[in-house]
Amino acid sequence: MKEMRKKVLCIEQNYSLGFVIKTVLSEYFSVSVVPNAFDAMDELTRDTFDCIILSIEHQNKQTSQLLQHLRSSSLLKNIPVVVISDYEDENLKRNCRLSNVVEIFKKPFDPLKLLDAIHGLCAPVDTTQILFRKRKILNLN
Repeated sequence: MKEMRKKVLCIEQNYSLGFVIKTVLSEYFSVSVVPNAFDAMDELTRDTFDCIILSIEHQNKQTSQLLQHLRSSSLLKNIPVVVISDYEDENLKRNCRLSNVVEIFKKPFDPLKLLDAIHGLCAPVDTTQILFRKRKILNLN
């Protein structure tokens, strides 16, 4: 039986950075990269995602508005969000605290740390490994 991959939506305006993120995550997750909030909303209406990576840039207000929409939508508010930002200020931190943002990365960032964060949020769980560990702990093997 084929294992279903968890789905990650990445909203990144910079094509090169979106390519890097997709390349790093694609070995473990099904990744969709879109360049803006409008395309992200289209993707979110067509498919369900286990995690969202949202790039928020200081001069782009659309992504901040998308973050607020994710917070207020009853269908989307439970999807964990990882923010990648080119700036940090109190307004951004407050919006992230109020939303379902679990981690903030400041650009430039280490893509492998992003991979670790996404793994922690929605890594596929192999039930046979869990059962094996439990049996080993209980000395049943």
